Amino acid sequence: SISLDVHRNRMSRMNVHLGIGAVSLGVCTTVAGYFGMNLTIPAYLLDMPHGFVGVTLASLAAAAMLHAVCVQWLAGYSMKKRARLRFAEIQALQNMLRDMDLVDFALKSAQGASTLSRDEFRQALESVAHTRQITDLEVDVLFRSLDSSGDGLLQPSEFNLRC
Repeated sequence: SISLDVHRNRMSRMNVHLGIGAVSLGVCTTVAGYFGMNLTIPAYLLDMPHGFVGVTLASLAAAAMLHAVCVQWLAGYSMKKRARLRFAEIQALQNMLRDMDLVDFALKSAQGASTLSRDEFRQALESVAHTRQITDLEVDVLFRSLDSSGDGLLQPSEFNLRC
């Protein structure tokens, strides 16, 4: 049963690749046909002994590039990259939540400031985190989560802590 599923998945994948390849070639030949029928061909291209071969290879290269882009999009490479980034952000947030007492102390020590920039926020965190190194990703994730206005500065209303 599992081997039939694997075989069926391979056949489906092959069908998708053949379909994408057919569409890629179809797009390139449609463009070539449109230009060939409606535009005059330059004289230097007509006089070239291997002009047809060059145009055909260029069309095949364009079809291969279109095929590669479609396959990459279907495989979800950019989605996987975003998922890895989100996973790293979640891990950074978990690290900061484990050390929430440090974040609390850093924000309480900066309570008198009118605003906090990202660098000042990082300095406040590093001044109280003697046991470990604070990473850029941790600072970015925590700063973005606290900066509700999105202006790049933490106002006292955004980090106002009740003691």
